[in-house]
Amino acid sequence: MLSPVVTIDVMPADVPAEYAPAMVDACTQALPEGSCALASATPESTQPEAVALVLWQGDRLLQVTVRVGRHGTQWVARHLEFSERDTLADRFTTVGLTVATLVGEGKAAENGNAAPPVEPAPALPLVPPPAAPRAEPVPRFELSFDLAAMLGTAFQGGATQAGAWGAGRLQFKGSPFVAQASAAYAVSDGPELAGYGSLHSRWLSAGLGLGASGVIRPVDLRATALVELLLRRVSSSLQGAQASDTELPVQLRVLAAWPARGPLALMLGSALRIPLGGSETNDVGHVRQPLFGADVLAGLEVRL
Repeated sequence: MLSPVVTIDVMPADVPAEYAPAMVDACTQALPEGSCALASATPESTQPEAVALVLWQGDRLLQVTVRVGRHGTQWVARHLEFSERDTLADRFTTVGLTVATLVGEGKAAENGNAAPPVEPAPALPLVPPPAAPRAEPVPRFELSFDLAAMLGTAFQGGATQAGAWGAGRLQFKGSPFVAQASAAYAVSDGPELAGYGSLHSRWLSAGLGLGASGVIRPVDLRATALVELLLRRVSSSLQGAQASDTELPVQLRVLAAWPARGPLALMLGSALRIPLGGSETNDVGHVRQPLFGADVLAGLEVRL
């Protein structure tokens, strides 16, 4: 005689599939006999003893409804809620244990030994019930804010500029495109000018950028690439004399945040400034900026 089988169907289809084995293993280990398997991995000729429907709600996978039906009996259901502190592996393991528990409750109800909460039994063959309504409205866009330390190129022959960088980013649900507003402040020293001492400079910039963002699931990393237009003002002083310069460079920026989900993430980034006018350089007094400028970032990303 074949061992009883419980097939599990997970919805929606874009739920991360890499955590499904933990759910199936937990379900199988908790059953007194038989095994569990994903419906997608089960031959069509298989006649399962029970069917489990796992319905996740929300992009953060914090709520799930588990429904189990057995041939000739009613459906039993349970609603679970998780916190951001629970890992995805732990959530799927809990779902697997819940499936096994509901299979046992269904058997008890069939034998008249218990009366768990039930839903009307569908006509055979078993079909998925309608999706449960969302517990709360889902925002149409995502907001995130970055704050990072910054190091970047300064004047030729001088020290690297050091300062802070901040940005706000907007991304609409279901779209990879993002818009970003940013600002930065940094200072640098040098180069040494013979007979005059060292130049001290302040770098202030504000930028607008457009780009795309996506999740690299195997490493749970969110990557973002943007093209930015900057308004940058450089103010320099030397022995009481002041000089300033304003420019409108274009630059390519790449950001990486880990983990891809959740309210807080570690963020790294870099940018390459594209000079306007080909080989043109910017002069501030008797010093020059390099033809190509770059910066690197390290900080935190907060998501709302």
